[in-house]
Amino acid sequence: MHENSTVSRNIRSSLFSVLFRQSKHFIDLYEACSGFRLRSEDIKPFDLNSDIIDRQFVNDASHITTDKRLILMAEHLSNPKRNVAQRDLLYYASLVQQWLTVEGKSMSSGKSFDIPMPEFYVIYNGRQKFNSKYLTFGNSFLSINAELIDINFDKLANKQPSNTLAGYSYFIKQMDDKILDGETRNYAFKYAVEQCIKNKYLHGIVEKEEFTMLDKAVIDFLYPTPEQLNEYALAKAVEEGLEQGQLKHLVFQINRKILKAKTREQIIDELEMDEDGINILDNFDSYIHLL
Repeated sequence: MHENSTVSRNIRSSLFSVLFRQSKHFIDLYEACSGFRLRSEDIKPFDLNSDIIDRQFVNDASHITTDKRLILMAEHLSNPKRNVAQRDLLYYASLVQQWLTVEGKSMSSGKSFDIPMPEFYVIYNGRQKFNSKYLTFGNSFLSINAELIDINFDKLANKQPSNTLAGYSYFIKQMDDKILDGETRNYAFKYAVEQCIKNKYLHGIVEKEEFTMLDKAVIDFLYPTPEQLNEYALAKAVEEGLEQGQLKHLVFQINRKILKAKTREQIIDELEMDEDGINILDNFDSYIHLL
């Protein structure tokens, strides 16, 4: 097998990343997100995929437009997590730093120049309901707004086998259904491959030897064992600590507003609360212990 095979070049990547780091497939994903159909020549891969960088700091899929005007970022979720906007901000900052290096530009230069602006999309195909349409992070000074796109197979507008996003979603659905039926992970993977071949989803991809060799990497990523979850725990500790710190900060801000006799509407407006923040405000007695 060629060492530069796109499919096998990074076994740590999820199937999502393996597929949508390729421009010819990313255009299907971007159309589902934005409603706009790009040409493959309009974009090129531009991500943080590197064996040097720790996995938690590698984004899932991103491309830069050939006019260097936009960085299109898609982050995958298989279960509801609301800190993706914060992660997107860190990824974007790293991507800009990478872009400056590639372009030979310096922020300390006396010359002004434009940097590519981001578009943030969160790609969700979990079974738990995710009510938010947008995931936000920031304040009046800085605001990150990531649009949530549900790509579960039954939610897709385009289910044509020729569409890579439909193929990816169909593949995951076949695996999920078999896992829920009590089948083993290995059987579910092989079954999903067979169904894709039978119904012409991911045609030209699942038939390849490189894809079948992905089974362990993909299965481990999508359906980790308890032992693997323990290995991930340390990496997640920093992220969870960040979430807890942000929660305490929000509770502190709400308490200050309450002490100033602010109304519910004033607190929501002044703190620019999203759905999660409003829920904390409405159930504030449950969070007083964090003060």
